[in-house]
Amino acid sequence: MAKRATVTVTKGKEKGRKVVLEPSTCKVIGRRIDLGSLGNDQTVIVKDRLDLREDEILKINSILLANKIGQFEDFSKLESSFRRTGDFILDDESISRLHAMVFHTGEYVGIIDLASTNGTIVDGAKIEVARLAEGSTIRLGGTSMVFNETEL
Repeated sequence: MAKRATVTVTKGKEKGRKVVLEPSTCKVIGRRIDLGSLGNDQTVIVKDRLDLREDEILKINSILLANKIGQFEDFSKLESSFRRTGDFILDDESISRLHAMVFHTGEYVGIIDLASTNGTIVDGAKIEVARLAEGSTIRLGGTSMVFNETEL
């Protein structure tokens, strides 16, 4: 049975904040733009999605595809893409603007480091890509989070 995934901030400026992933979705985790560094004559349009460059999209797709192929014996179950929902934008200067991506295949949840400056730590280990388990801890810069699943 499919499960809903929740990532909850446990340490950092946004402690208690949660993000939910439904099956076949993904979210980029990144930092807010420092609005204080902008001049008074500049206009900023704030949105709930961070812009990805073409090379970042290709990296994400190749890692997702490689991980899905490794998980399925029946390739007819292989989905070619995920629906990207509103990103998880955090107020933490120590994380990259585009730091990591969490994705929910419908069978499991994983996380990909997007070549961040300070790395992505899952359960104490620096990762490029990892599958999350119930209670996994995620650390991005000065922000710590915990992963949980609930039945849909």
